[in-house]
Amino acid sequence: MVDLDDNRLIELAKEGSQSAYRMLYDRYVDDLFRFVAQFRPERTEVADIVQQAFINCFTKLELFQGKSSFKTWLFSIAIREFQMDLRKWKGKETESIDDHEIPSLPGDIDLMSIKVYVSKLDERKRMVFLLFEVEGYSHKEISELLEIQESHSRTLLTRAKMELKTHLTEKRL
Repeated sequence: MVDLDDNRLIELAKEGSQSAYRMLYDRYVDDLFRFVAQFRPERTEVADIVQQAFINCFTKLELFQGKSSFKTWLFSIAIREFQMDLRKWKGKETESIDDHEIPSLPGDIDLMSIKVYVSKLDERKRMVFLLFEVEGYSHKEISELLEIQESHSRTLLTRAKMELKTHLTEKRL
């Protein structure tokens, strides 16, 4: 198949096209894997959640109404998936942001410090921070994904940035 947009791929997938399912999967698997890895300590756990998110997504594809982008809808399914077993992994170490995901840093702040402090943010702040700063979602999209008010998304992002700034400032002293 040629490079089709998401809406056309969804139509084809709903009609039973396996190659359309595959193209949707290939288009978003890396983004979803990278995002979920920020919240899970083991790659196998990340892979399980990503796989389950795609299974849920594809089995419920008929329910997709196009009110948001397919990627937003897929991410919301993944978020619900790993929130369901939050108690199981809460408090464990998490994997860090890849080097390419953070824009330029001042010379005396190392990337590892950023990774460590992002991983220590509480779940909601970390989720909003990563969705906004790393994945590029708007506050409106984040509010839909996390089922919170847009203003709460902005507040959580501001608090996350303040915490990160505080930790990084203390580290520099």
